Amino acid sequence: MAFGKKIELSIGAGGSGLLISDLNIVFNIEKSTDSVNNTAKFTIYGAKENTISQILRGENNVIFKAGYQDENNLATIFIGTITKSISKKDGQTVSTEIDCIDFGSNSTKFETFDIGMSYKSSTPLTSVINEVASIFGMVVNGISNISDIVLNNGFVFVGSGSNVLKMITKSLDTYGIGLYFDGSEMVLYKKDGRTSQFGIVTINKNSGLIGSVEDITDENNSDDIKNNTPIKKRVKFSSLLNSKLKPNSLIDLNYNGKKGLFFIDKITFSGDNMSGEFKCDIEAVE
Repeated sequence: MAFGKKIELSIGAGGSGLLISDLNIVFNIEKSTDSVNNTAKFTIYGAKENTISQILRGENNVIFKAGYQDENNLATIFIGTITKSISKKDGQTVSTEIDCIDFGSNSTKFETFDIGMSYKSSTPLTSVINEVASIFGMVVNGISNISDIVLNNGFVFVGSGSNVLKMITKSLDTYGIGLYFDGSEMVLYKKDGRTSQFGIVTINKNSGLIGSVEDITDENNSDDIKNNTPIKKRVKFSSLLNSKLKPNSLIDLNYNGKKGLFFIDKITFSGDNMSGEFKCDIEAVE
């Protein structure tokens, strides 16, 4: 029934780390099918000085998990690295703020990879994607969406990891395939005839929905007009925090006597494990 907030924030690098689960943590995590927007901000209250010194180390890795005690469903929401941190004192209250970027959104990480690849003509695109994912230490979701694509002219590349990703993203786009990163996952999805690898999550007034659902359909959507496709319905709503919700999740949404299937494009996880909110703000498209 979603009672008893539970969180874990792990911070560390080089085999050593710190687990924070009993301090007050306020979080705001933004994720979307546009990887550059995947960021997180955490404010930790009451940390001791030695804890703060560990948190303040730049480029430390961060793993954030959230769930509910009664459902025993603690699950990973965010994986990334610290980009900025600061500690403040207001009277007797010490707060430490850390800004983070999702692993897959951190282009500087990919710059450290020097890649050389050469594939002959008629090579399946899956071979290229799987090798790149292996180099980056990632898993691939949605590989079946490109199972029938063959590179007639082969694939040759020498350069940085970030540049090979740009080249692959551009190639995928010509086949109507989108690519984004979520933590340690590389996710491929069809832009038209869209499918999800994450299953269906039901949301209604008895299952997570908070407040009302807003119709934010853009009747002048340039992509729909350019592709001469019907205008896609878009909605905006909030729900109780649910780790099963993520970019490209399929939502069975029931609201105001209406029902529809929507794919999540943007989601923000926010809350406070001691007293405030514990929710998701979502933008989704049919």
